[in-house]
Amino acid sequence: MYLSENEKLAVFRFCLTKGVITTAHIEKWAITTYLETRVQRTNYILELCSANAMGLNNTLSFLKQNQRLDHKEEIKETICGIAGYLFRNNKISIEKAGEIIDFTTKEIDIETMTNTDFDYSYSIDDYIYLAYEGVLNIDDVKNQLLTNTKPYEKIGKEFLKEHFDLD
Repeated sequence: MYLSENEKLAVFRFCLTKGVITTAHIEKWAITTYLETRVQRTNYILELCSANAMGLNNTLSFLKQNQRLDHKEEIKETICGIAGYLFRNNKISIEKAGEIIDFTTKEIDIETMTNTDFDYSYSIDDYIYLAYEGVLNIDDVKNQLLTNTKPYEKIGKEFLKEHFDLD
């Protein structure tokens, strides 16, 4: 799977919004990208080289202005892979994994004006809530999350490693 640089910005934004990465990670990626491309750049890369100084809100806004969602399913799969990989390796809680996946899916659908009909299905957050209320078994919810994200975990792990040296 290949995401363009502008599509990667969408993944960065969703990960930054949910605390998976920091502005320092974005800045390091931008500097590395700038130095490795060896091309005169006047686009967003130069701005992102100072993401830490820009702060969280300005960086998020800047990422959104420059992102592309052409391959939205691949972006969703990358985020699902990241959340599943981090959850499987006990780096985030099931609540955080569900929050990351649900937020990303809803945001992409809103921003691309897809799935505009009312959706009456449950979100991952709903299943987690029902488990804590005793309606569902939390272990079943955890296993289902891991089953659903497993096909994308390799993508997520590679993305984190390649762009942020995280694993």
